[in-house]
Amino acid sequence: MSYLVKLPGWLRNSLINGYGCYLKKRRFGRKFHEWLAFLQDSQSWSDERRVEYQVDQLKHLLSDAENNVPFYGKHFAECEFRASQFSCLEDLERIEPVSKGMLLDSKVSCIHRNVRNMNTVRCLTSGTTGQKFEFHLPFELRYPLKFATIWRQYSWAGVQLFDRRVTLGGRLFAEKPPFYCFNRAENQLLLSIHHLSPDVLDSYFETIEHYQPAFMQGHPSGIAALAHHLKERGLYYQLKGVFSTGETLFPADRVVIEEVFKCSVFEEYGSGECAFAAQQAPDSDGFHEVSELGFIEFLATASPTHSTIAATSLHNNVMPFIRYHVEDLVEVAETSDSGNPNLRLPVKIKSVLGRIDEKLFSADGSPVLPVTIRMCIKPFLPLGALYQVRQEGALEVAILFEEAVENARFEQIKQRLQGILGTSMNIRPLLVERIQTGGGKLRNVINRWKQG
Repeated sequence: MSYLVKLPGWLRNSLINGYGCYLKKRRFGRKFHEWLAFLQDSQSWSDERRVEYQVDQLKHLLSDAENNVPFYGKHFAECEFRASQFSCLEDLERIEPVSKGMLLDSKVSCIHRNVRNMNTVRCLTSGTTGQKFEFHLPFELRYPLKFATIWRQYSWAGVQLFDRRVTLGGRLFAEKPPFYCFNRAENQLLLSIHHLSPDVLDSYFETIEHYQPAFMQGHPSGIAALAHHLKERGLYYQLKGVFSTGETLFPADRVVIEEVFKCSVFEEYGSGECAFAAQQAPDSDGFHEVSELGFIEFLATASPTHSTIAATSLHNNVMPFIRYHVEDLVEVAETSDSGNPNLRLPVKIKSVLGRIDEKLFSADGSPVLPVTIRMCIKPFLPLGALYQVRQEGALEVAILFEEAVENARFEQIKQRLQGILGTSMNIRPLLVERIQTGGGKLRNVINRWKQG
């Protein structure tokens, strides 16, 4: 939606609100309310009833995948697994985990034979390991069910449906102030993360005070930048909760955010493929598995303290994710009991080693958040292209690629980045055999010159 920045403010706001109405219809129809009512009941189920639900869902899904998804028909046969023999969650261990690379490289279809007769949504993800690929989700999973799980988490903090909220995210609305927009369809104040200078942060706070939101959600790096600025100014505002997603939330930032906004911060962790989700709740030490959405298993790694995840979606029969290997490193919770009789979803994850990118600094010394850098590059790269942006000096930035990028495409990336970092910033491509990862994670933005 980069074309929006060139439009007059009144037209831009009209288009954003029109799109907001379109999304609201997809997200919050009758099925959303049915799922939300179901989730508010199922969160207090006994362990036995929760497991029974998961097993019942998987019996149907595994049988359908075996018979109608060629990839899984072949994969199950190679594992000597038959869906008809599945009777308990432990039986999943007989299926070898499936990686994103296996799905990308597969010579047989990963999609249901009858996909043309299904209501589906085409999606694209890059994830934190760097591999992009296209996948398909049932419409009901992508919109009503997914957003019902999100709003249930909000309700744990006392938020009511469609309470006023602030979203601080990666949208780029304008080239000059104001850098925000109101999405009236969802009672939402949208703040761009790309313009976090002191003056803009002051205007954001004034707008927040005027709007009087109940809660905030978005990228933790942007929320933390706002919170640190407000604390320096001695400014505070009380919210019911702050919800972070998409990046790692550092403990020191959590402390400042909670102090400035006088509430708790709740993290959400999941995959764009909707294979699983895990969420923090009040008075819980860790992340609750969203057991109605997917089933989480843990796979051993070379690390004695961290595991990876094998996630199985309970609802994606269009392009199933069965024991889908998510390479993020997580620390397994010591106990699954939250101690809350009204919230019995198991606590499975203690902490997540997620996306850990670094701030860069523009030519004039202003900090630039990594999400801004990623959003500048993402639209110009083809499917599967890996990259890493590395600041090597005050005016030196290298962009590492594993495959050569045509000159015209790189010039577009360069111009977009110089618009953020300054025209005097020297930005050059660097072709490498392999971009280094750490713990399965691709770090897209690294600062070798100066740490903020």
